[in-house]
Amino acid sequence: VGGEEFAVVCFVASAQEAGEIAHRLRLNIQNREIVSGSETVFRITASFGVAIARRHEHYDIHGLFGQADRLLYKAKAGGRNRVMLSDD
Repeated sequence: VGGEEFAVVCFVASAQEAGEIAHRLRLNIQNREIVSGSETVFRITASFGVAIARRHEHYDIHGLFGQADRLLYKAKAGGRNRVMLSDD
């Protein structure tokens, strides 16, 4: 999407399933060891904003990305390394 922000689009049966996918991704990222060229080992974390569009509803893709972006910044403001799921 830009800078250090990525979008993941997936088809799921429920908002809960979308949240579970984001949590699994977050845990996989935080538990991965990264070795730099100088053999320094470090880890990174990730924050997620999860916006939901239901198949039977009309949605605006720009609005959906905007909602995910707001949720992402809410996750970062809340302490980072977390998932914020849309209430909708």
